[in-house]
Amino acid sequence: MRLIRRVRAWRRYRHLSRRLAELDRLDRRAAAQRRPKAPEYILGGRAKLYLVLLTVLVGGIGVVSWWEPFGPGPRDPLDSLLPTGMSYGRRPAPTTSGAHAFVIRLPDGQPVTYDACRPIRYVVNPAGMPPGGDTLITEAVQVVSAASGLTFDYLGVTDETPGDRRPTRQPERYGPGWAPVLIAWVDQSELVAEAPAGPADPDTDVEGEGGSTSVSPGGPELTRYVTGQIRLSRQAIAEDLTRRGGAAIVRAVIVHELGHVLGLDHVADQHELMAPVNTGQTELGPGDRQGFAAVGAGPCWH
Repeated sequence: MRLIRRVRAWRRYRHLSRRLAELDRLDRRAAAQRRPKAPEYILGGRAKLYLVLLTVLVGGIGVVSWWEPFGPGPRDPLDSLLPTGMSYGRRPAPTTSGAHAFVIRLPDGQPVTYDACRPIRYVVNPAGMPPGGDTLITEAVQVVSAASGLTFDYLGVTDETPGDRRPTRQPERYGPGWAPVLIAWVDQSELVAEAPAGPADPDTDVEGEGGSTSVSPGGPELTRYVTGQIRLSRQAIAEDLTRRGGAAIVRAVIVHELGHVLGLDHVADQHELMAPVNTGQTELGPGDRQGFAAVGAGPCWH
């Protein structure tokens, strides 16, 4: 009798063990089939940046790059056209050292950045754009992409005008997601009127203004940029282009403003493009390269 009871107990144990193993297997299969939930972005505080570039009009040889203006165009590496150490399409190593600064930092000291694993979309309002302005924008974007390792996607032209209260989402105009970075041409008087202290010298012109808007989903340690805008002076840029070496200066102006969009702040060293007053510098300085490499090495947020 005891033997029979032991056999029955053993059979019940084996049946229960097999059933539990089967349930575990089904649970694992169901878990593997479930898709991870997409992260939700919660709109937090806005950090609006109005950073002004004052430019002395001095000719010079600048960074030269090529990309079919305002179209998908070829995206081959531009190694032969870019300064030593820069290569389009590959994340640069911050091998240089120089003056650079960031507009906003995270609590751990790292700069606030865009999502490093998503392309930065941008559009251009061509109203008032001087001849050749489209080419200079694409060349400046190429330089910044090479220096930061970030990808930029041009979405086309737009009739949107820049403004202090530009919505971060405009689904009726741009579809779902964050609004793209806007590059537009404005009247010189608009930039001078909004400059913090006006031009330091009457012979200088306020060439442009750029910055980005940030969100903080889940706290300040998760702050990131999501969109931005650049305003370029129609009159000052058009006058630059009539001067010897003017195209290189204008390209440097746009690179400077794109630096503000990515989160770079002004520095005092006049050998850097991120200096507030340009005295003829047309190529990235060592601090510029270090700063762009830093903002391009931010985290992936998706």
